[in-house]
Amino acid sequence: MSAVEERARLLTAEVLAELPEQPGVRYELHEGKLVEMPGAGGIHAAIVVRLVLLLHQFVTSRRLGFVFGDGLGYILRRNPDTVRIPDVSVVRRERVPAAGIPEGFWPGAPDLAVEIVSPHDRAEEVHERVRDYLGAGCGWSGCSGRRAGR
Repeated sequence: MSAVEERARLLTAEVLAELPEQPGVRYELHEGKLVEMPGAGGIHAAIVVRLVLLLHQFVTSRRLGFVFGDGLGYILRRNPDTVRIPDVSVVRRERVPAAGIPEGFWPGAPDLAVEIVSPHDRAEEVHERVRDYLGAGCGWSGCSGRRAGR
């Protein structure tokens, strides 16, 4: 297969968004290739809820931005597209578009991405995800929570 044919077979974020939902399965894109993500277990889900609650309390009390639970996809790269869905994420208030929180995938990386590592996760896959987030600009330099004028 030629490089042109291979490139034509790669999926885009728009195609990913149109895939039918299946119970217990979600999909991400890594460099245009569909990646099936297994459903999470009870302990994993409980950790996600706890982190969302704690981060939500911290972030909203300081008016820093928005906290999102599992399910929001971020377009980390285009051509070929990479879309990742962290377990928990935070986007600073100043990065929210004027039109508000997007309905579909978020364009760009979150400021904070949390991945809960499960026993079945392979180290190389986790490292790949971290590289994707960091390579797309994920990282919050102002984590002290101090607002201007304080």
